[in-house]
Amino acid sequence: MPGKKPKKQAVAKQRVAAAAKKPTNAKAKTAKTKQAKPVPRQAKAAATKATTKAAATKAASQATTKATKATEVTTKAAEAATKAALPKAAAEATTKVATTKAATQAAAAGEVIVLGTVRAPSGTLGIFDIGLVGYLPREALDPAIVRASVPGDRTLGVVGVPKGKHAWDRVEIIVDEGAEVVAARKLGEVAVDLGRIACMDPAALDAWQHDESLDGRADVVFRGRDAAAVARILGARHLVDGHGWADLPVADAEARYDEVGRKKSANRWQLSSELRRHSHHHQVLTAIAASPTSSTSLELAGTTLTVFTAGDQGVYPVHALVDAADRVVRIRIQLG
Repeated sequence: MPGKKPKKQAVAKQRVAAAAKKPTNAKAKTAKTKQAKPVPRQAKAAATKATTKAAATKAASQATTKATKATEVTTKAAEAATKAALPKAAAEATTKVATTKAATQAAAAGEVIVLGTVRAPSGTLGIFDIGLVGYLPREALDPAIVRASVPGDRTLGVVGVPKGKHAWDRVEIIVDEGAEVVAARKLGEVAVDLGRIACMDPAALDAWQHDESLDGRADVVFRGRDAAAVARILGARHLVDGHGWADLPVADAEARYDEVGRKKSANRWQLSSELRRHSHHHQVLTAIAASPTSSTSLELAGTTLTVFTAGDQGVYPVHALVDAADRVVRIRIQLG
């Protein structure tokens, strides 16, 4: 029918236009493929963890680098400080161990160390504990003196052979250094109670002042657990071998000594105190304390005497060493 044709053509045109707008299956698949797929939750967490770990690793690396640089700086500073301190430390160490090292080497090699000299114009050498002079009257002291005949017209050397670091194996008075010893004759035994042996002319004991001050002055020294605190309380100062006061007039020193004693009893302080008048004995003790060989020599009434630290308390044999002609060439005190 001729009247309906235009309507059908219009409908056909509309269908063609709709088909042209609708995508094909291939185009739809491509579009779907191009769409971003949503990221699963676990994958997202893993990614976050990896990012965090990487950041932490980087931070740790930076911290390690900084620490390494700091360590290098500290090490260099320490090395510089050590180098700067070496000369002083080495000097102090050398001073401290020189005597000990020398004594040890001498002991190993059987060498001798010079302790002092003696001169006995009377021709008799006495060997005894010098500390006993402060406790025994002369008549009681005489039997404790070992006597030996020696030349009175010259000075004799006193030497020691060390035993370890702080002791002597033997001490000898040399009468004839070049003579050969063929025999030994025992002269007696010296009893050591206060630790210091004197080799001297017994005739000089009349001039020896054991306790009386030679210059009218004295020291007060105290030591012990409470010594430092007591020094602060009493205004005492630090001394070489304790605390106290040095070089006071004897009367002032005696007053200080009594004060320490009273307050020690009242406060139950734990310390020991000593009044040291500037006597011959004080001179000897002071010199021995400063000596690397723990010995000293002293001129007294035209004689020369030597005092040395014996070490432990005990009774030690004294021998005269003789040559083939039965002459005394050495006097030996056997301590080790």
